[in-house]
Amino acid sequence: MNFTERELWEIEDKLESALNSRAMARYIVDCVRERDEMEDALDEMYSEIRDIKDSLRRIDFAKVEIPSRPRESAVFR
Repeated sequence: MNFTERELWEIEDKLESALNSRAMARYIVDCVRERDEMEDALDEMYSEIRDIKDSLRRIDFAKVEIPSRPRESAVFR
């Protein structure tokens, strides 16, 4: 669940009153912001993974030619 900046400010104000500490309230809200950013990054990674999986599903591996391993040249013997 991502919070808007306004919601975070309201949460920070309520925490400040409850904890009687502006620094602790700000720390907690910063943790929530970081969590929201991490969730967004994870969502983006999952989307990229889904795109890759979809691409792999479209490949007909029966038609893919795998080159044979090149032989060593006489220079390296």
